[in-house]
Amino acid sequence: MFSGRLIFRIFFVVLLGVIVGACVDTEPGVELSTEAIVVGAGISGLSAAVEMGRAGVNVLVLDRNSVMGGHAVMAGGFAVVDTPIQNELGFQDTPELAYQDWMDWTEDGDPDWTRYYAENSRRMIYDWVEEMGAEWVRVASGWEN
Repeated sequence: MFSGRLIFRIFFVVLLGVIVGACVDTEPGVELSTEAIVVGAGISGLSAAVEMGRAGVNVLVLDRNSVMGGHAVMAGGFAVVDTPIQNELGFQDTPELAYQDWMDWTEDGDPDWTRYYAENSRRMIYDWVEEMGAEWVRVASGWEN
């Protein structure tokens, strides 16, 4: 008897093969090769593709939508704790303050994940993007915590 999980996995592999096959140009002499396939061009998929590309891996990113970004496109932003810009503007934001704020305002927040994000968001987002050459632009000073 086949389990639902096995059937889903088989379906996913077949679907992936169809998607990759549909992306290949069928003209003679044209060849598509890649070392890695990332399924989903949301913030996680694009981050994974960037890191693999920086490591020299030839990456193909597939997404079902015509606009990349996944749900992050509609998020309206993200939070990064204790950045140089916040410090220059006089915002008192620390990983501990952010953690407490998020735990107070979220329902069923995972304390371990929330603490990890509060303590590492600057390194994982702000520093990472800046390291790749992006410049942060001050659009508005925002609200106090």
